[in-house]
Parts: sequence; structure tokens; C-alpha cells
Amino acid sequence: MKKQTLSYLYLVCIFAFSFVSCGDNDEPTPQKTVEKLPLEAQSFLAYYLSNLADPEVKLSENSIYTAYYKEQDLSVNFDKNGKWILAETSKALPQSLLACLPEKIKKATESFHEADTIKGMQVKEYGYMLKFPKTQLAYNTTGEYMGYDEEAKADKLSNVSRNFIKQYWAESEVTSVIFNGENYSKRYYLVYLSNNTILRLDYNKGTWQKIDGGTEPLSKEVLALMPEDIIKDAENVGKSPIVSMEIEQVGLYNFRFANGYGYILITEDYKGTPATSEEVYTIVKEFINLHWSEEEDVSIIGFSWGSLEPDEYSYFLSNGFHCIFNPYKEWTLIDGGDQEIPLSIQKELPSAVLDCVNEGFWGYKIVKIEKVTEETTKLYYYISLDANNVILKINSKGELVGYWDRP
Repeated sequence: MKKQTLSYLYLVCIFAFSFVSCGDNDEPTPQKTVEKLPLEAQSFLAYYLSNLADPEVKLSENSIYTAYYKEQDLSVNFDKNGKWILAETSKALPQSLLACLPEKIKKATESFHEADTIKGMQVKEYGYMLKFPKTQLAYNTTGEYMGYDEEAKADKLSNVSRNFIKQYWAESEVTSVIFNGENYSKRYYLVYLSNNTILRLDYNKGTWQKIDGGTEPLSKEVLALMPEDIIKDAENVGKSPIVSMEIEQVGLYNFRFANGYGYILITEDYKGTPATSEEVYTIVKEFINLHWSEEEDVSIIGFSWGSLEPDEYSYFLSNGFHCIFNPYKEWTLIDGGDQEIPLSIQKELPSAVLDCVNEGFWGYKIVKIEKVTEETTKLYYYISLDANNVILKINSKGELVGYWDRP
């Protein structure tokens, strides 16, 4: 019995010694070295970050390589082919790394921002995004400034814009949103969708200005957003599917076709170059003299610009009227409060619109007229009547499409 016990202890000791010995010879799994990166990634790091110690290299499940420089807390990501797609740090990107950007972007960072505050840079579908402590700037592939990158935050868009995207591209996701406010009167959003469609949407109204399908033809539903005669004209000229359409302003349309050709269409509605505020002011004074007699002595007592829309000029008259004019010297609102709009102004409306009012609401006074363009191209007339406090919505064909009580 004693011999068996000693033999058992001897075997246990041998086993334990063998286990410890094997453990001493085991080495931790080594990190991938730079040599494990695709050649293009190796060349990138050797050229732009040669002064830094070799990084740790990891390969994620989605085939993204990450070179991590611990001392700088710097990560540089590459795709499976070795092209850089992202660089970010909690400190500041090395100056040498910024050299990989287009020359215009480098100069822009020197002119408008301290380069040492750049926390990250990323290749995006539109070009490049630079991340600063409090903002993200977007540049296209040639280095032209595009605006502020709002990432994929569709909540930055108005309800009108979000509903528009949901209606026509329900299966696509918003991948990038860029806000451009360089020109106050022409602020807009650029919205990039997962199906490669690019939208330019009006910042104030939320309506579309441009729809670009890339290389894919626009659907019939999308083309129907443009007046039918305009689309037919473009298709007859292009002899190829329309892949992009844009409304620069009423009467000025741009198209691009699948065959690579473009077409600019100018219609009789084109109003030319927008007027200055001084020119609009002169037109308003002429408007007053035309529709009110000298004896009434009507004058401008108040003026504002851009309070509701950046491209609208608002005037308050001494007789209690409120008028709004656009940059093309056209009135879009005449509000008399409880006073009737002069008949000479009413006669400026299309005859079909006046007929619609007179046929259904004969005897009532028109106290307010507003012209509103909806869905980018559809013009409606909102007409308020006095006695029954009704607002009529009439389209340009003279059809009553809605009415409700005045608030």
C-alpha cells in the first residue's frame, strides 16, 4: 500500500513538472506586424508616418486593417486593398499625415483652422471629412469646401424633407448629411443615400432642388415631380434615360442623361438674375402708385428681409396692408387684414383662379392673397375671404383643391 502511494505521488509530480515546463515555453500570440498589411497600406505608413515607431496591426472581421500608434493614440484604418479610409486620434493628427489630402484642403486648414486641432479625417462617399473639436467639415474629391458634415443625422432635416425621402426612397438609408450655409439666401442640405442617390434640399422649405441618381436612371415616380412638358422636352433632346435633374430657379432646368450628355432648358417662366433689395424697393413704390390713388397717400412705413424666407422682402404700408415680394420683383403676398384687396391687384390673378372664387363664393370680399409653390414646382393660390372667414386653396388651373376656416 505504501509503495503504491509513493508511485502515485511520483507520477503527479512528473505531470506537474511537465505542465510547468510546457507553460514556460508557450509564447503569447504575436500582434500582426506592418509586413502583414497590404502593400499599399505599408507604403502609405512608410511615406507619411515614417518618423513614428512601428504600430500594432489588427485585422477586423469586416476586413478592415487598423494600424495603432500607442504613444500618439493614433489609429489609421485601411480597407482590404490597403487604401486608407480613416485616421483619428484623441490628441492631434500629425502634420505629416495631412499631406495625403488634396492641396486645397491642406491650404484650407491652414487658412481657417489651426492644423493641430484636427482630430480625424475620413474618406467619404462625397470626398473627405475633417473632424475638429466642435465640428466636421466636408470637402469633395478635388478639395472644394462643401459644408458641415452632419454625419448620417437625418433628424437634422425638416419633416418635409424626411417625408420626401421616405416616400420615394423608402428602402434606402441616409448615409451622409451636409449643410451648406455659405450663401444665406441659398442655404441647403446635401443628402447621400445608400443607393448612391444624392439630393439637394432647400434648407428653409425642405423641398428638393436637385436629384442625382449617379449612373442609374431616375424612376417614373421621381420624374413626375417635374412638370410633364419639361420632362418630355428633356427626353426628346437627350435620347437617353435621365439620371439627374435640377431646378436652379423657376424656368431654368438642368438635366444629365445616362449617355453622359447634359441639357439646360430655359422656359418662358425664367425670370433672370435676382434683383437687389434697392431694385425691389423701387418696384414696391411703383406697385403702390399703380394700385392706390395719390389722394390715399399710401407709403412704406416698415421693411424687413429674410424674417420668414431668406429670399423674401416684406413691406408694411401706411394703410395697414402687408406685402411680400420675391427677388424677381413679383409679389407673393398681399394682406389687407380686414380690408378688401384692390380690384386692380385681384385682376393680376389668372382668370381661372378668379372664376373659381366668383363661382363658389360670389359676393365675398378677398382680403388676402398668397402665392405658394409646393413640392418645388406646383403653384397654389391661398385666398382669404372676409364674411365667412374661409381660406381657399386653388391651383394654377383654377381648381379648388381645399378650403378651411381662417384661424
